[in-house]
Amino acid sequence: DPGPPSGRRLTVLADALDADSLFARLGTPILLAAAMARQQGLRLRFVTRHAPPEPAALGSYLESYGANLSDNIEFEYAAIHGAPQGLGITDDELLLTTSWQTTWAGLSSVHPSRIIYFVSDDERAFYPASDQQLRCREILCDTCLRFVVSTPALRDHLVTAGMTGIAHSSI
Repeated sequence: DPGPPSGRRLTVLADALDADSLFARLGTPILLAAAMARQQGLRLRFVTRHAPPEPAALGSYLESYGANLSDNIEFEYAAIHGAPQGLGITDDELLLTTSWQTTWAGLSSVHPSRIIYFVSDDERAFYPASDQQLRCREILCDTCLRFVVSTPALRDHLVTAGMTGIAHSSI
């Protein structure tokens, strides 16, 4: 990574970062990322895959929660369509992923122990009887990943459904 040489970094990997995604799905993982960055002195980077990130939307969201992080925030767009482009990853970088798809993408670049997957839904239900459902299940059963599950009820549901990764290493 040709970026600044000092300081570890936490990258939040999401499909989009705009006002709609903040209030629909990304709000809690973003607050978690902000708290982690502040507590551990990490640089914070947001990478989106489907549309360029909107820094103003993030700033407004964080400000509304009193989580002002005007320093050390980077934004990148790594489009999944079109010509492939590289994304710089440091040797000690952590990834906070927000869906099974972003987790799957992160696994192609970093060791699973450097990924924290924020689980806010049973995403298997979005893809009944398909290859995508199987891939989602693989991710939820990966015991090398770390998981943060949004509610105890969701965690209990996933553990009961046999998601061994969630049972093994989640909070």
